[in-house]
Amino acid sequence: MEDLGELTLRSDDLCSKWGFNDGDIPEHVVEWCDENGIDWSEVDWHEVLRTLVREHLLPVLAEHHEVEVHHIETHHNPIRASRIDGQDIDTRNGPVPRLTPEQVTVPAEAVIAALRHSTQ
Repeated sequence: MEDLGELTLRSDDLCSKWGFNDGDIPEHVVEWCDENGIDWSEVDWHEVLRTLVREHLLPVLAEHHEVEVHHIETHHNPIRASRIDGQDIDTRNGPVPRLTPEQVTVPAEAVIAALRHSTQ
């Protein structure tokens, strides 16, 4: 089995309609799926992304900020901040608050587990 590598989730992507690669599955994840016999077209990447954000990014952000998110059914970023530290967030055009940490790294094992779960 080829190594997937890590996946970086940037905190400020929560504040953008186009965040998290515009909600698209990253190319290195597509390549890993192809190499490992997983039909990536059957992967619900938005479900995977929401899971990874909730399990890896939000807990770390919660150490520094109060972040409320909501799910959006869209072709774009499916998980966005609605409020940060009591301030409403405009994910289309608003200013992006500085968040700590700026990003988290999700281990390959967690990405693989979420991928496999989404195809069951």
